[in-house]
Amino acid sequence: TPIRLPDGRTLGQRELFLEAIRCHPQFSLPYSALSTGLGADETIALADGRIFSRRELCIEAFRLDRGNTTALINLADMLQADENLHLPGSALPWCKRQLLLEVIRINPDSSRAYQNLSTVLGAGESIRLSDGRIATKRDLLVRAIQCDPGTCTAYSEIAAMMDAGEQVQVMVDNLPRFFSKRDLLLEAIRSNPGNAMGYVSLGRYVLHFDADTTVKLLDGRILSPRELFIEALRCDPQCSTALINL
Repeated sequence: TPIRLPDGRTLGQRELFLEAIRCHPQFSLPYSALSTGLGADETIALADGRIFSRRELCIEAFRLDRGNTTALINLADMLQADENLHLPGSALPWCKRQLLLEVIRINPDSSRAYQNLSTVLGAGESIRLSDGRIATKRDLLVRAIQCDPGTCTAYSEIAAMMDAGEQVQVMVDNLPRFFSKRDLLLEAIRSNPGNAMGYVSLGRYVLHFDADTTVKLLDGRILSPRELFIEALRCDPQCSTALINL
């Protein structure tokens, strides 16, 4: 929603970030914030005439503040697993893993960094964090949930690694909580109700592993597997997995 400023100008979000850069060109945060809304192949002109791509905005944000974790995460998102990037002030290039490890070092509670780092690990692979801990793919996803149990989307990813009778322990509000595969699939829908595959995964679980013919979602709805597949199609009419299961 555009904002009307005291001088009478009406600016949208992108224009507000550009104005922030114009007022304080050495302030790192507006550069990384501006990059978030920029398309992959898009460029933008600043008030001083400089033209930046999304990646260049993040690099500039890092140059101004090496602790800007938004810039580091955005840069990691742009890199392929085997791609390297040269950053200002660094003699050696950075890869996706190193960028995300740096975010975790700066902010050990960054849910997004743990979840994104898990995507570059293979099934049996582990990685050493800056504090010396060794973490597997599942460890990283569990940590992502612990950092942000309300909106984290890692529930379904852990569920996909688990057998029907298995449980995983997650610390929530400093208390241990045990999740079954079914619990995780329910949490996946709660945290991301617009994701079609969340409904498909739960529908397939109830169909094949659950003695009940219906399941109660965390929002109170009671649905059968068929209704879960239909709900998936409401989220994504092109969801072929839901169509096949129907």
